[in-house]
Formats: sequence, structure tokens, C-alpha cells
Amino acid sequence: MRRLINIVFLACIMLTTCMEYDYLEETAFDLLIGEYFENNPGEFSLFCEMLSKSNTLSFLKAYGTYTVFAPTNDAVETFLTSKNKTSLDDFTAEELKDYVRYHVIIDTISTTEFTDGRLSTATMYGQYLTVSGYNEEGSSVYKINKYAAIENADIHAANGIIHAISTVLEPVTTPIAGFIEQNPDLSIFGEALKTTGLYDTLMLTPDKDLPSEERRWFTMLLPSNDVLALDSIYSVDDLIGRYSNTGNPKDPADSLYLYISYHIIDNNLSYVGDLVTQPVLETLAPNEIITIKLKGDSVLINEDLFLGVLEKGSPVNRNLSDNTAANGVYHILDKDIFIKVRNPVLTFWDVCDQPELRKMAGIFRKPGQWVDLEPGQLAGITWSGSAPVTYECHSDWWQDHLIYRDCFKMFLRTAVIPSITFTTPTIVKGKYKMWICTRNSPSGAETNRRPKFVVYFNGEPLPTIINTGYTISSSMTDEELELIGYKRYSYNPTDSITLTDNAGRFVAQLAGSVDVPSTGQHTITFEVINNGDKEFWVDMIQFIPFEEDQLWPRIDNDGILRDKPDWYPLP
Repeated sequence: MRRLINIVFLACIMLTTCMEYDYLEETAFDLLIGEYFENNPGEFSLFCEMLSKSNTLSFLKAYGTYTVFAPTNDAVETFLTSKNKTSLDDFTAEELKDYVRYHVIIDTISTTEFTDGRLSTATMYGQYLTVSGYNEEGSSVYKINKYAAIENADIHAANGIIHAISTVLEPVTTPIAGFIEQNPDLSIFGEALKTTGLYDTLMLTPDKDLPSEERRWFTMLLPSNDVLALDSIYSVDDLIGRYSNTGNPKDPADSLYLYISYHIIDNNLSYVGDLVTQPVLETLAPNEIITIKLKGDSVLINEDLFLGVLEKGSPVNRNLSDNTAANGVYHILDKDIFIKVRNPVLTFWDVCDQPELRKMAGIFRKPGQWVDLEPGQLAGITWSGSAPVTYECHSDWWQDHLIYRDCFKMFLRTAVIPSITFTTPTIVKGKYKMWICTRNSPSGAETNRRPKFVVYFNGEPLPTIINTGYTISSSMTDEELELIGYKRYSYNPTDSITLTDNAGRFVAQLAGSVDVPSTGQHTITFEVINNGDKEFWVDMIQFIPFEEDQLWPRIDNDGILRDKPDWYPLP
């Protein structure tokens, strides 16, 4: 998926040029990469010398899988001049080894696999290279790390691929904090980093000899001075005045500290192409997340639909982003981002509201329609076993009691579907009571034939076993039912006093209290503990803030919230 999205990005760039790359593919299958350099001294003698002096030529003359971004002789001569060196003898073997390792990837990557952003495999130096497409003077060109143009691509050798480049690539040794400090356009945020002490954190540079997965990487989302000015922030003092609520910005509980840390994604290396594959990322601010959406070719941070209102996101400036640092990558925002302070919000979630079902216009919420869904057909719901889950919208007596008249039906049993996991919509962080709303069967002979299951929230088990072989008593008041962890959840005035349970069959059972750690999507798993032979129907899952009324409002079969009527309950 990430590769597909990145190819779309790069394709957009290529389309705007109205040009095609005219690289001529060259083959040298009879030569190993090291031999190819030796046999082409007019183009690569100086790079071949770099390889020899760093004692790295030999492995490129052995079989394997390599991609080498090889600087031409002109590129190396320009590099020597820029370093005030007269020859490669002026470098130590270790210095040259670092340069060489930064040009070599142990993988074969042709231009057909290029994506706009970082390459799929890190270099031998341990850092990633990036590739971008540009239109220069009417011609299209790939550039590595935004400055080294590929002059001759896809030279196929016996042990890999060579791309000739116009500039020597230099390993990045400056950490993110150093780049921010050097950039006058980021001076306000840079001063705030020092004020909070987070500057020191972003100066931490991982040991380049560690495997990439063992390093501590950072991804930064940075507002420039101009972006901060849009919010009337013109100096670090303005930031302190706006956010520091304790007077000590180094205090992790201080609002300025939290504001800065909200722009930092810890233990994560995400270039733009990686961001769009991760809908939610945790920030360095405790339990605070950002959301990421791809809209057209724009990457938007925190563009969310909340309580029916679209909150516009902060665009990532793609031209100014994907900046590699020694300890991560940083991006530039066109609009600042902030921690969204929200109180827990009542969430009545119709579990059948899935994007794949919405596309089935002739079935979704159409009374009398149903469809069997196979494992893998729903992105937001996964289940074990190979049996289908059925979506059904009722046109009989059920329709007066099910929300939107629909539900999922399945054989939730140890021998068929032992467990099912749902990804929730956005839930605001806070403490809630979670209610599982199901259609149950009358107590009695079928009690032990209906599913009983444990509910897990984000992998943690909740205390109550949900028993769908239990029906509630119409003689019990709402308050009495709540005391034992049950309630009526739907609204139908024709159901008289009970409003509505239809002989006790439509039941909400309290799974337990949950602390939602961060605003965003979470997972709920039902894990069955018996092997009954009867169906299970699930209608809705409710998150009701802990301190709020758990019984009202209720929701009718059209999805409309209904407050408690003045006349309810009847004597």
C-alpha cells in the first residue's frame, strides 16, 4: 500500500512535466559492479579509487545483491574542491569508508521501484536515501537527497544495479535540533526547544553501527516562523505567554512543554510516504496522537470529522519536507498543529456502519436485504476462522428495535468463530462505561446454547462475561436493571412502558469501565468461551462518559437520539 501511494505521488510530479525520462538502460551482466568501475575509468576511476582506498572494492567484485549510486569523476573532483582537498589521499580510509557505505545499498533497486520519498532499504551507512522527481529546463530528472541528479540509471551488472550520479552524497551527521538551530525560518520553534529542554533530546544521535531497528529515531512536524505568525506568534516570548501555564516550561506537565512535544513523534522514522500509511501516530506528548489523511496529493495532519463537523487539517509542505537528519527526519507544516482539549463524548456506535457496506447501496440499511461477508472483506473488522459474518437489515418485527434496523449475525463459538475484533471510530480520551448491545434469546433451554464471551479493549480484558442467552425482565425498572449491569438501549414508543426491549430480547450489557488513553481509534475484541450452536447478533457498542446518565438518551431505529419522555414510565 505504501509503495502504491508513493508511486502515485511521484506519478503526479511526472505528469506535470509532460516529459518522460530518456535514460538508456545499459547492461553489463558479464561484469560484477566492481569490475564495471575498473573497466570504465573515464567515468568512474575516482570512485573506484575511493573504493580501493577504503578497502571496500572487493565486496563489489563478489556476488550478491547491491545498488550503488556511483558519483562520476566530475562529481568527485567537485567534491574535492568543496572540501579544499587536492586528492583522495587527503582523506583517511575510515572517512572514505563512510562515504562509500552511504552510496551502497544491499538490495537491487531500479528506477521502476523508485518512490517519491525514501528508498525502501537503508544504505550500508545506516541512513536512508530519498528520491524526488524534478522538471529542470524542460527535462525530467531524478535527484537523490534532493541534490544529486541521476545522469545514467539502471546499469545492470552481474551482482546488482548502478546509478551514475552528478554529486557525491554526504552522510548526514547533524541531528534534527542542529538543523532547526541553523535555519532562521525555524528560529522561534528552535528557541522554544531550548526553553523546554527538548533541544537536548533532539540532539541525541544514534550509533551508526547499530542496526537501523535498534536506533532511536525522531520524526518532527515543524511550523515555520511565518506559520506561527498566522496565530499571532512572533517570538518565543509569545509562545511562552500563550502556552506556559506553570511558569516552568521544562516541566513535562507545562502546556508549552506539551505543545512542543506534540510536534515530536518518538521512536519513529516516517518520511512523507510513510506518514500516509499510518492513520494515527502517538506523539511525545503523553497519550496524545495525530491523525494523518491523504486527500488528493495532499498529506493532512489532524483533519478529522468530529461530532459531524469537519476540522480542517494542517498540510505537510511536501517540497520542504523529507529532510533527513542524523537522528531522524523532519517535515515542514503549512499550518500549525495543537493538542485538542476535549471532554469525553457520548458515542453510540452502530458496528454495521462500515465503509465497505456503505458502498453496497442496494443492501446497506435496505430492509429485507442481507449479505455474507468473508474474512478480510472488511478493513475495520477481523475474525478468526473461515466462516462468514452476515450483515442483515430486517423488515420484520426486529426492525422496530434494532438501530438502523440492521445487525451482524455470526456463529460466535469456539469451533467456528472463536473471536472477532472491531476497530472503533474516533473515541475522545477519558473514562467511559462500555455497553454491548445485542439481540438475545429467552432464558431457559437455549441459555447455554448462545454465545458467552469476554470483551477486550485495546487488548485488555474487561471484567464482565457477556451472556447472550439472558433476557431482561420487563418487570424490572431501568434503575434496577442498571444495578446488575443491564439496560434497555433502543427507543420505540409502541413498546409501551419498557421503551424498548421486546420481551427482554434487546439488551445492553455493561462490559466494564474503560480508560480511553488517547483520542483516536481503538480495538474491541469478543473472545468466546463456550461452543454453543446458536447464532449471535450484535447491534451497537456504546461509550458513555463515566459520570453521565447511562440510561438516557436512547436511540431509535433511525439513529435519532431520544430524551426521556415526560410521561415515562407509566404508573
